[in-house]
Amino acid sequence: MKKTVFLYSGEGTHSGETRFKLLKHSRHWVQIENILRTKMNLELEQLWNREIGKHRCPYSPLLTVVSQICLVDIWRQWGYHPDVVIGHSTGELAAAYQAGFFSLEEVLLLAYRIGEVASNLEGAMIHGRLSDAEIADLPVSPSSFNFNVENGKHVTLSGYAGDMEEFLQEHPDFVRMKLSHPWHHPDYRRFSDQLTGITSGVVPENKFV
Repeated sequence: MKKTVFLYSGEGTHSGETRFKLLKHSRHWVQIENILRTKMNLELEQLWNREIGKHRCPYSPLLTVVSQICLVDIWRQWGYHPDVVIGHSTGELAAAYQAGFFSLEEVLLLAYRIGEVASNLEGAMIHGRLSDAEIADLPVSPSSFNFNVENGKHVTLSGYAGDMEEFLQEHPDFVRMKLSHPWHHPDYRRFSDQLTGITSGVVPENKFV
């Protein structure tokens, strides 16, 4: 049986060229405007024009989630309804909303709070190729294994700016990403108490990954 799968990517979804003209056709745009205005004292269009593509916190995760929720609503208006939703990193929030775990207000507030936590961790993300032996000797686990290469893997590493600069000097073939926060860094755990717990809804099995 064929299934329709929606995939939600993480930070890096938007760029400075991303515009909201299409997104305003979403039935959720006005709802999101009202939630941001009344709950966070934010004006969506002003925030978008000022912050889109800069990937700085606390706003970037919020804009990522807003864009994904609105785009998915437009796809649904065009007749595409997901049987399964899969999210990576910040994209997990929009996917969880689509699956029915959270209300629109809950997921927007959670995205903003995660952005506030990330504001405490300035750092860098880099990516490149490492052999299996080099991966085994890394002091921390890679943020992601992107794809296999000959005798190794293409990986993404996340950490504090100084540590990543030192690694870049030793591995000049690695590339620095534009993101200014070390997503997937274990130190986020130090700020977990700043995230208010939300009781999630119940969704059908195999709906959300």
